[in-house]
Amino acid sequence: MRKLKYVSSRGNIFELDVPEASIGTGTSLRGYKPSYTLGTHSISGITSNAQEVALDLFVEGLELAEKMSQEFEFDFNRQQPGELVFNNEWRQNAYIAKSENQSVFHDQASVTLTVILLDGAWHKSHVKSFDIVRDEAQSDWLNLPTNAPYNLGITRPPKSLEIQALSECPVKFIIYGAALQPRIVIGDNTYSFTLTVPAGGRLVVDGTKARKSITLVTETGDISDRFDAGNRGSGKGSGNYCFEPLKTGYQNISWDGTFGFDIEWWETRGGLPWNS
Repeated sequence: MRKLKYVSSRGNIFELDVPEASIGTGTSLRGYKPSYTLGTHSISGITSNAQEVALDLFVEGLELAEKMSQEFEFDFNRQQPGELVFNNEWRQNAYIAKSENQSVFHDQASVTLTVILLDGAWHKSHVKSFDIVRDEAQSDWLNLPTNAPYNLGITRPPKSLEIQALSECPVKFIIYGAALQPRIVIGDNTYSFTLTVPAGGRLVVDGTKARKSITLVTETGDISDRFDAGNRGSGKGSGNYCFEPLKTGYQNISWDGTFGFDIEWWETRGGLPWNS
């Protein structure tokens, strides 16, 4: 397989697809095991839970094997997960819970790792930025120092979003101040917040995690929990849910243009792609 690495909770990186440490094809990472309940001619309760998979790891150099073992144990015992990163695109929080020795020859070791994939799915992050929009009534046309036989229009920031994914995508916003009660409409959902983001500050609205959050960060770095400021309507699908996942396809975007913001959305899938 292509490049796979384990990034520990302390930021140490262990490559798992190099001659010194290889998991081979990593076949077990390409499958998926959703949970569901069978009914009469139907299924329900489809969820992506944490799961265990086995990986066979070959290590060249017992010193490297020891470093890896210590880091895996540290994360697991502290319950601070690391992250598996595939091809610098697909990510998932994970523990290396077990390491069972299969063979040792000189300074080479073969072990079977039990990996706990915590998220139940891999995610690939996409980000798009939207800048402040100036007053369109006054600035629709370029003001050139000389007359031209035609009008030259100003190119506006993009006001649409294309979500290329197989299913809806969890979303995260970073709204930059100053912003007075920011409100963003994407498709048929309104994301609105009853607070003021001060100049130089930012509001981080994270719907990508199991535990959703809204955090205000000031210019000086002060951080406060503002979960109360997010309008949640009657929940997902209500049309006014501040953590509403993005639907696939083209989505129109509108806001008052007085503030800029970033949108990050997670493309998700149960197993790693077979064609990479």
